[in-house]
Amino acid sequence: MIRRASTTSLGITPLVVSLLAALSACANTGVRADAEADAATKRTRGVWSATFDNDSYSFNDGNYTNGIRIGWFSPEIHSLAPTSVSRRVARASGWLPGIDPNGETYVGFAAGQLIFTPENLLVRDPPLDDRPYAGILYFDTSVMTRDEDRLTAWFLRVGVVGEPSLAEQTQMELHRWFGADPPRGWDHQLRDEPLLNIGVERHVRAASGTLGDGFEYDVTPNWGAALGNYFTGLNAGVQLRVGRDLPEDMGNVKMRTSFEGRAIIEGVQTRTYAFLGLDTYAVAHYLPIDGNVLVDEGRGVDSRDGVAAGRIGFTTSRGNAAITLAYTLLTDTYDTQGQTGQYGTISLAWFR
Repeated sequence: MIRRASTTSLGITPLVVSLLAALSACANTGVRADAEADAATKRTRGVWSATFDNDSYSFNDGNYTNGIRIGWFSPEIHSLAPTSVSRRVARASGWLPGIDPNGETYVGFAAGQLIFTPENLLVRDPPLDDRPYAGILYFDTSVMTRDEDRLTAWFLRVGVVGEPSLAEQTQMELHRWFGADPPRGWDHQLRDEPLLNIGVERHVRAASGTLGDGFEYDVTPNWGAALGNYFTGLNAGVQLRVGRDLPEDMGNVKMRTSFEGRAIIEGVQTRTYAFLGLDTYAVAHYLPIDGNVLVDEGRGVDSRDGVAAGRIGFTTSRGNAAITLAYTLLTDTYDTQGQTGQYGTISLAWFR
């Protein structure tokens, strides 16, 4: 069976163009000519990123099946013109706990699409005890402040679930292109509903040191909370990294909570490191499983109260670009789940 590894390359080509246009409007880099080039601690160039999740990378099919995210993070905001969009967002966010517009602060924008399906794509009317078809189109705004080895990040997600997400068209076009059996149950996807979510995460580098032969390590616990009709709950986790000349960032993209830790990078050099992470979630509501909040009709099953996700991968960078490859394995997210939740990630970042 043709899996959906290439979903991001065909059906959403017009979507990608639209997302890039929207992000370009937000990415006002307005760098002052007299900005100090303090690249050892504060980045003075923006970071573009593209992240692709897909279950076929892990030789699986079903549940969380595909995600694409295109994002931009500002330079350290004090290297930008006072009238830039990023500076204005940072000033407007100064009332949030942990955000200091006068400190080392970064602002990011991202847009993306998420696709979720039942485990059997060939059934026209999926069982009521299976997770529903769900497509999500979203736009994230992030602001984060770093104080040495501590980072606080706030996120605002707005978007839509249902037919306007274009998830059905994305998946159907790809299957037609490859002559694969089309998924037959999109008539039962979650109903149209606007999304609004706010979240916060705290990351603290708790330990770091050398291992010999030029290798370093660091350990960074994190915890946070989110509220909204996309995801309401708590999260906590930890990440271990091992490599030479570890960067100052705080991790990789987590689409579930909107966190993107690569905003903090002290410079671009050649480096490779491996990472191992564990994230846990206390779930009060997770829309792709529990179903609509603002619309009574529609399908859904009960999320499990607790979910864990383990992640392993590596990042390598050279020149102005970096690439991350990762594999994520999840515990069951609902009681009647049959397939193991797992997916692969390819993430690209480049500096401009």
